[in-house]
Amino acid sequence: MSDKSTKREKLVEELLQRFRVHTTVTVLFHQAIGDHFGLNASDHKCFDILMSSPRPLTPTELANQTGLTTGAITGILDRLEKAGFVRRERHERDRRSLTIHPIQERGQEVSQLFDSVSKSTLDLLSKYDDEELEFILDLVNRLINMAEKEIRKLRAIDLQAEHT
Repeated sequence: MSDKSTKREKLVEELLQRFRVHTTVTVLFHQAIGDHFGLNASDHKCFDILMSSPRPLTPTELANQTGLTTGAITGILDRLEKAGFVRRERHERDRRSLTIHPIQERGQEVSQLFDSVSKSTLDLLSKYDDEELEFILDLVNRLINMAEKEIRKLRAIDLQAEHT
């Protein structure tokens, strides 16, 4: 094996290890945000999905987006509602239909906790030129697409196992 291939293998191995650490630290960061508000990481991320949505979602839509069961979503919504992060609203004509409305003021409270991270990220990104930023953006987009594909694969395997 050449020194060049050995160096590359070591770099790839280190990157894979650092990606794992990064994802773990990210999960722990979101758990800390949840803890701050008396929630858990799933509650916090469901609230994030609701805040990012262009329209109120139904519990079933939120379950579909997260891959959680509707029962789990009910528990999350109970906690979010109790903590003042969402309100449930019944449809005027079809009382069985329900939409979830995030409370914008609570979203602003959560956003304030990200101010420091946003500033640090901007400071970090300022060290890269446009070409490097384009590369980083491409890498991040590819990592997101890869993760979404892996999520779909895992869910398909689980669904297949349920039907056997």
